[in-house]
Amino acid sequence: MLTMAPDAVATSQVPDNALGSMETPLSFTELNRRLSAIPDYDSAPPKRRRLPAIGFLVSLLAYAGTLVVAKLPINGKVQVALMLLLLAVEIGGVAINFWFSRREFVSLLRPFEDFAGQLDHDFPYHFQIRTWLIGQPRDVLSKHASMSKYRRERYTQKLPLLAGSISTLGIVPVLVAVYFQGRQILEGHAITWIDGLFGFLLLLFYFLTWTSTLTKSRLEAMDMHLQDAWTDVQTTDAATKSDASTDSSTAKDLNT
Repeated sequence: MLTMAPDAVATSQVPDNALGSMETPLSFTELNRRLSAIPDYDSAPPKRRRLPAIGFLVSLLAYAGTLVVAKLPINGKVQVALMLLLLAVEIGGVAINFWFSRREFVSLLRPFEDFAGQLDHDFPYHFQIRTWLIGQPRDVLSKHASMSKYRRERYTQKLPLLAGSISTLGIVPVLVAVYFQGRQILEGHAITWIDGLFGFLLLLFYFLTWTSTLTKSRLEAMDMHLQDAWTDVQTTDAATKSDASTDSSTAKDLNT
């Protein structure tokens, strides 16, 4: 017989209304809200969750600052010093964005233990959402499951047109751009507006692919919850009909 560890049992004890009322009607907005309401495993405080966006903004401003400083009529050494300072700020912003948006890399020393702990943490929230979906009217659940399946397939087909395979590279293209920018400054080469434009477009493209990948992940989560709930409902209905048919046949035999 399998038994759950004490920590696992403790994490499964979640209030019934932790993600909202079970009577709330189904909509994609409500399902997204419930998924977003699930607290992250070992998550950062609310203020620190804004740091990735702040880091990205700082990087953009520092990058734009290097283009402005390169055109200022000032001493060459002072100009190089200012550009290196802005480059350091830019690298710091990229590091902040990377660190606080990729918190799972903090636990590289014990990945399996942390992954198991995350599963125990998510377990009760997962089934609370499933119970809420199963309790919805059959026609409403069926239509939402059909719509999510269609949109997931369409999104999977369209995403490569924007991102290609760059989403699997993560932040690597941005780090390469920052490296070549710093190399140009150290070698005494001025950064042209063309370089600045392509660097800005690369940062913007990274941001778009990052958000698109997160959107695809959320869409897949919605679809998996809806498809599993709809499958459970169909299985339960089929079992109920089978039991009713058996009871009816038994009653006829007794009457006979």
